[in-house]
Amino acid sequence: MILSPLRSIPGPWYAAITSYYLILRDLAGQRTKTIHRLHEIYGPVVRIGPNEVSFSSGAVVKELYGQTSNYLKAPIYEAFLPGLFSLLDREKHRERRRYLSHVFSMNHLQNVEPVIQENVMLLLEGIASKGENSVNVMEWFKMFALDVTGLRISSSVC
Repeated sequence: MILSPLRSIPGPWYAAITSYYLILRDLAGQRTKTIHRLHEIYGPVVRIGPNEVSFSSGAVVKELYGQTSNYLKAPIYEAFLPGLFSLLDREKHRERRRYLSHVFSMNHLQNVEPVIQENVMLLLEGIASKGENSVNVMEWFKMFALDVTGLRISSSVC
C-alpha cells in the first residue's frame, strides 16, 4: 500500500486497501453512480481499488483502449461471456481481432448502418406502442441485439 505505484492517485482512503466497497456498490446496482461521484470529488483520475484506476477523460481513451495500448484490462472483464471483449491475453486478442477486422471496416459499417437504423426505429416504435404500460426494456434490447446481429444484417449486407 505504501509502496504502491498508485499511492499518489487520489481517491477514497479505503480504495488503497480493498475493492470490496466497490463490489458491494456493484451488487447494489450503484457502481456507475459511485464511480461518477468519486470523479466529481477527486477529478478525472481516481483510484477505485488497490490495483485499479478509473479515468473519466476522453483524452486518454485511445491510449488506454487503442490497439497499441500497454495497459491491461481489469479482471472484471473476465466476467463477460467469452469473446474478444473479455480476452485479457494480448496475443490471443490480437489473433481474434485479425479474424474480425473486416467487420469494423468503413465499407462494412456503411453497409450495416441503414439496417441498424431500421432496427432502432422498430425498437422505439415497439416500446412506444406499449403506451403508459411498464416495459421490460431488457427483453426489448435482447430482441434488438438479435435482430441487428442476426439474419437481417447477414442477408441484407453479405
